[in-house]
Amino acid sequence: MKQLTFLTKIFFVFLAISFWSSCTEDGTGGGGTITLPPVVELVSGADLVTSATTVDAGATFKVNVSADKGDNDMVTFTVLEDGVAIADATRLNYNGAGAGVISNPYSLTAAEGTTFDTNLEVTAHTDGGTRTYTFRITDSAGETDDTSVEITVVTTPLTLGFSNANGGITSDVTLPNQTNFKVELNATKGGSPLSTLTVLEDNVAVDASRVRFGVDNDITAATVASANPIGLIDDEKNGFNWFVWVSSHDSGTKNYTFEIADEAGNVETLSLNITIQMQTAVAELTGKLLKNAGGPAGTGGIDLLTGNGTGSSDIAAHLKDEGIDLNLPTSSNWLKNISAVNGATLRVPGADFPVDDFSAVEFAEDISIAFDNGTDVSSSGVVVIGDRFLVRSANNTTFLVLVTNIVETTDNNDDFYELSIKY
Repeated sequence: MKQLTFLTKIFFVFLAISFWSSCTEDGTGGGGTITLPPVVELVSGADLVTSATTVDAGATFKVNVSADKGDNDMVTFTVLEDGVAIADATRLNYNGAGAGVISNPYSLTAAEGTTFDTNLEVTAHTDGGTRTYTFRITDSAGETDDTSVEITVVTTPLTLGFSNANGGITSDVTLPNQTNFKVELNATKGGSPLSTLTVLEDNVAVDASRVRFGVDNDITAATVASANPIGLIDDEKNGFNWFVWVSSHDSGTKNYTFEIADEAGNVETLSLNITIQMQTAVAELTGKLLKNAGGPAGTGGIDLLTGNGTGSSDIAAHLKDEGIDLNLPTSSNWLKNISAVNGATLRVPGADFPVDDFSAVEFAEDISIAFDNGTDVSSSGVVVIGDRFLVRSANNTTFLVLVTNIVETTDNNDDFYELSIKY
């Protein structure tokens, strides 16, 4: 919008006076006087807006407003947006006094009634499009003068994304037991500065104490949120790359949403479902003995629940030793074979079961998965130290058995395996 300059406005005022005077002299005009209105203009200068301008949503633009009285003292100054006085005075800052310090309309002092000059910062609208900002002076006789500029806001959408480059979760996942799960968030501002990050569980903001965040991939160095939403400050308003840890729920499936908002009220969200599959910590027995079935009566079997030795045909046994070969010398007649009894099933782990599995297994469910992926065997073959076996009892308890030692005798049948057991 092209603005009339101060001198141009004065020229039109004097032109009107001249026209009125000529009409009076030739008798075509009536009597009376013309009241001169105030005159207002926008002054040019560094960083000052005087013509149509494009700014970011919610950004401030600066003007220098200069006005002189006409016949009557000026009394008010008003800033309008599309013809309506801006009601939120915090969008206006006169001469650096502070946003909202002066009301809108502003009542001029007596000294300002003659000549008014102010540097004014105006916060632009936050939605897209073009609006006309008008600066109006009114005098004591109700005469006014305006000057205006068009301010255009081009809104660019903010962005929010997950990254898995550092092990962050990016999609629905099932986790063992309650835990702190991690996402890596990348956020960039659009046409308006970023304002807040909110973490929600089933659409309800989680307690702030459950949220940690930081720029380093280290939960011990992360900041515990003091509030949720988390207020963004300084350069965070332009964008951030954060690791965010959330203390999960106890069990079942919950939807977690990460919501970024900007100062214009635009929102972007990312969601994923976290399922907590409750797992049972293993029970562990060590140093348990399965003895040669060719030895004394009541030996040759083991109850894997208790680790107690039993007879090889005892109803409590899950494993038994296969005894001796009578055709061989006593010093070497132990077969060193084991098998399952009483409806139990014996398996060896599959190839995908890691070598150092026993110490790493923490949950009973993992033993069941290993059994399901294992291979049935009717008999173990010759057992050696380090062998691992999986046993599922008739009532579906699943055991992981590690052979930690084997003691052989040469003059009797008191041989035994030493076992560690998890279930």
